[in-house]
Amino acid sequence: MDNGALWVYPNSGALNGTKTLAPRVEIGRGWNIYNWLGVAEITGDTQDPETVPEMPADVLARRTSDGALLVYPHSGTLNGFNTVQPPVVIGTGWNSMYEIVLADVNGDGFDDILAYDLNDNLWLYPHTHVFNGTSTFGARILVRQGRLGWLLATEWSNDFPNLTTNYIATGDMQTTAHTRTVASTSTWLPTSTQISSGQFTGDLVDIMSLCDFSGDGRDDVVVRGRDGALVVFPFTGIRGLATFGTPVVIGAGWGVMDLIT
Repeated sequence: MDNGALWVYPNSGALNGTKTLAPRVEIGRGWNIYNWLGVAEITGDTQDPETVPEMPADVLARRTSDGALLVYPHSGTLNGFNTVQPPVVIGTGWNSMYEIVLADVNGDGFDDILAYDLNDNLWLYPHTHVFNGTSTFGARILVRQGRLGWLLATEWSNDFPNLTTNYIATGDMQTTAHTRTVASTSTWLPTSTQISSGQFTGDLVDIMSLCDFSGDGRDDVVVRGRDGALVVFPFTGIRGLATFGTPVVIGAGWGVMDLIT
């Protein structure tokens, strides 16, 4: 997003340098009223991912003025300003959350919300299986205490998401496997595996996200450097400091973007 314009950069289907992303498509204007954006399957029904094509992701946005959390349902087609439908408010007061990520934490086929509050408590908001305004997500569950850095959640170890933290001061990244059960602060294993060292310090990187750029079905890490370059670190499997392959620059000049997801 830049100057309130919301753009989609379609994946070309191959991690191929500056050709990785196809020409961008503008899907909205006036989005500078939001200070956080995310994409997840919020409005669809759970389906067998092996037999049913993946549903287009909806857009979530947090409104700066009042902390309202809204969902823009996907229309089903990338079609300019008709790509997303009118927004639905699903929550209020979300300005009290410092960081928000989206993942299917309980393995039921619906994307849930993970959010750190200002006291560094990590809360899980489970999807209720029904897209129904402020009833879309159920009562929150405390799943971790203490925030260490940028948070990522994606299925790297099994069919439940790892909890991955990047330590901004050192650039080190550690990942923790899911226990396959939502059990409060025991939802993830007590031990972590270090998967990077010094690559993602705050003086080098200012935005970090996840996307499957290589097409292997597993999310890669994408960062925006302080120089405006967009760089993909391909995930190759959890193998300690060899977890990521050679970084690939997929774009330059991304410093003009206010938010990237």
